[in-house]
Amino acid sequence: MKDLSLWKYILICLQNNVQPVLMIVVDSEGFSPGKPGFKMVAADDRTLCGSIGGGLMEYNLVEKARSMLSKKNFLPALEIQIHNPEADSDKSGMICGGKQTIILFPFEPEYEEIIEDIIHSIENNKTGKFIVTESNLSLSHELIRGKEMTFKQDSKTEWVYEENLGIRSTAYIIGGGHVGLAMSKVLALLDFYTVVIDDRPNVSTLKENIYADKIVTLPFDKIQEYIPEGENNYVIIMTPSHRGDETSLKQVINKKFAYIGMMGSLRKVKEVFGNMRKAGFSQDKLKKVHSPIGLPIKSNTPEEIAISIAAEIIQVKNSVGQKMQ
Repeated sequence: MKDLSLWKYILICLQNNVQPVLMIVVDSEGFSPGKPGFKMVAADDRTLCGSIGGGLMEYNLVEKARSMLSKKNFLPALEIQIHNPEADSDKSGMICGGKQTIILFPFEPEYEEIIEDIIHSIENNKTGKFIVTESNLSLSHELIRGKEMTFKQDSKTEWVYEENLGIRSTAYIIGGGHVGLAMSKVLALLDFYTVVIDDRPNVSTLKENIYADKIVTLPFDKIQEYIPEGENNYVIIMTPSHRGDETSLKQVINKKFAYIGMMGSLRKVKEVFGNMRKAGFSQDKLKKVHSPIGLPIKSNTPEEIAISIAAEIIQVKNSVGQKMQ
């Protein structure tokens, strides 16, 4: 889960009287190795967790954080790193071009309860946001609308960073066979909340699936009632039969999702789409379905197919201005 191990690391430090500094990349330009949302923790016991982009820049900021910890009354700081050896100031020591801005935020024991609340929000997919300013870190139950994070700066000593918590992209995998199992494993690595739906309760691959967050036994003609539409929801249809695929597609095609994909050969897709048109579904509706599913990388094994589908989902997820389909 996103950043969960990092927040747990901060909590362990505080519980063991070790002071940690959280570093967050809040802004970046050009070819900066660290992107907004990248995080790292440096503790005064010389341990580390996470990354803000690596290289000499990261090493120098870790050393700076530890140096600050050795002083009393270390306040949150904002560091600008320019990846250009010809820059007049704020040189990072790297030559990749671009620029990034990093918050250095020290934690005192009184933040332990807030960190516990952040961990609880992530573990339970509970919505909210954390807010970091030049003087404080707090938690809010409101969300940033339309973005995952925001950064506003009035000066080097006046700024605010906000980042949503508990909103994870959710993948609904309809069909729990071998490809569904591989799909669950790949999407778990990509931090998706994964729900596998199948109408067969005793399939061996469902019992083997330790990667899905939830496994649901449900008739395919009932999934419309279970899967909510939403801009963070992805539907992947891969049932064991073309009838199961067609039934599932009819259940979801009128809803708005970030992605709908259906696995199958060209022949099967043609047959299913033909039946859908006869049933009154428009060509415009069918156009939003990614099928045959996945990027064309000549995949054959369940794992290769899962990777091709995940790659297509990432492509859709990261597209600029992507709208629900």
